[in-house]
Amino acid sequence: MNNNLREILIEKYIKEDKSIILIAEEFGICSASVYNYLKKYKIKIKSLSYSHRNQISFFKGKKFSKEHRENLSKTHQGKILSKKQKQKISKNNSRYWAGKKRPKLAEKMKGHIVSEETKRKQSLIRGGTGIPHENADYPAVFCSIKKDILKRDNFICQYCGMTQKEHFKKYGRNIEVHHIDYNKFNCEESNLITLCHKCNIRANYNRDYWYAYYKYITENLK
Repeated sequence: MNNNLREILIEKYIKEDKSIILIAEEFGICSASVYNYLKKYKIKIKSLSYSHRNQISFFKGKKFSKEHRENLSKTHQGKILSKKQKQKISKNNSRYWAGKKRPKLAEKMKGHIVSEETKRKQSLIRGGTGIPHENADYPAVFCSIKKDILKRDNFICQYCGMTQKEHFKKYGRNIEVHHIDYNKFNCEESNLITLCHKCNIRANYNRDYWYAYYKYITENLK
C-alpha cells in the first residue's frame, strides 16, 4: 500500500506536475496531508516560486500612488539588510538583466537635476559639513598626516570607542579623521581626531559643543 501511494504521488506530483492543492482536491483530503506524505516518502518538495511560475502577479500592471510610494519608503527607512538578503537581491537583479542591455548610467541620469538638499545630505553622509563637493579638495598634507592621527588614536573612535575592525565590518570602509575646528585646511595634529562615521556626522550639528569637547580631548592626549 505504501509503495502504491508513493507511486501515485510521483505520478501526480512529478510526472503530471500537479500542485499539492490539486492533488488534495482530487483525493478529497487536505493539502497538509499531501505535503506530509511527500515528506514521508522523501519526494522533493517544489519551491514556492516554481509552484507559482504560471500565475500572474497580483501587482502586475498596477500603479501605486505617490502617497503609497512615500509610505513604503518610510517603512523601509533605517532597515539594515543582512548579507544573505543583499545576495538574494543581487541574484534577482542579475536574473532580471540576463540577456538585456543595461542602460549606461550617464544616459540614465541625463537631464536629472540633483537638488541642493540632496547634495547637502550626500556631503553629511560622507562625513562632510553639508557643503557640496567639499570632500573633493582636501589638501595633500591631510592624506599624509591622516595615517599618523589614526596610529596616535590606536585606530579607535575617540567618542564611542569603535575599533577599525568594527568600523569596517559595519560601514565597509576605514575609520575617519575629523577636523575639530571644521577647517579642512587646518591639518595640525591638535586639530585632528579619529572618529567613527556616526560620530563624525554627529559632530556637524551643535558645532560649538563638539569643538570644545574634542579640543579638550586632544589637549589631554598623552
